[in-house]
Amino acid sequence: MTREDILRMAREQGFPETANSGVFIGNTDDLGRILAAERERIAAWVEDMCVGLDAKTIANGIRNGGNDDIRAFEVRK
Repeated sequence: MTREDILRMAREQGFPETANSGVFIGNTDDLGRILAAERERIAAWVEDMCVGLDAKTIANGIRNGGNDDIRAFEVRK
């Protein structure tokens, strides 16, 4: 996950941004929303991309942000 990914997620969840770009005001509830959104993104990736794959392949895909070579996956039609 890149810095830009984290900034995008904070903005998508409505974190108030200070005058310093990339500095947000938030609390643990706000952070919980970001983590829940990321868990949902991972779950959706697993559902969409991991038909018939073993656990190690799925775990590697999650660790790589779901950016593995698409040819390695059997994609649901």
